[in-house]
Amino acid sequence: MRLTPSEEMTLEQLTYQNMKPRDILTTIKEQNPENVSTRNTLYNARAILVRMEQVGETPMPILFHRLKTVGFVLFHGTFENNERVQDVFFIHPESNRLWCAFPHVFLIDSSYKTNQYKMPLVQIIGVTSTYLSFCIAHAFITNEKEENFTWV
Repeated sequence: MRLTPSEEMTLEQLTYQNMKPRDILTTIKEQNPENVSTRNTLYNARAILVRMEQVGETPMPILFHRLKTVGFVLFHGTFENNERVQDVFFIHPESNRLWCAFPHVFLIDSSYKTNQYKMPLVQIIGVTSTYLSFCIAHAFITNEKEENFTWV
C-alpha cells in the first residue's frame, strides 16, 4: 500500500493544487490500475509532507504563514521587552466586508484554554439584517484581562 516515488510526486503536486484526497487517489489509480492504496495512505503521506515542510519552524510563524496564504488579515501584539507574541487577531477579508455592511456585534465568546497552548480563543460573531449570523474575527489572547479584550 506504499506509494511509489512517482506517485508521491503526483500526490505532492496535486496537494499543492488543493485537490481533494479522493480525487488524488482516483488520479493515482488511473495512472497505475494495480495500486491498492486507500485514502488513509494518502492522508498519512500528506501528513508526512506537511511535517517535512515545517522542520525547524515554530508554531507562530507557521500560523502566520498559513493565515496570510489563505488571505486573512493578521495583527499581533508582543510583550514589551521582547519579540514573543502575546496576542493574535485575524479576520478574513470576506468577513471584514460583511462586518462593514452589518457593524452590529452579536456575540463575543471566549473558549477557556482548550487548545494546545492554553490560550483563550476569542470569537466575534455578527448578525445580518436577515438575522443570519457570521463569524467576524478570531483572536488568541494570553490572558483573560480587560486590556487583552480591549486590544481585540
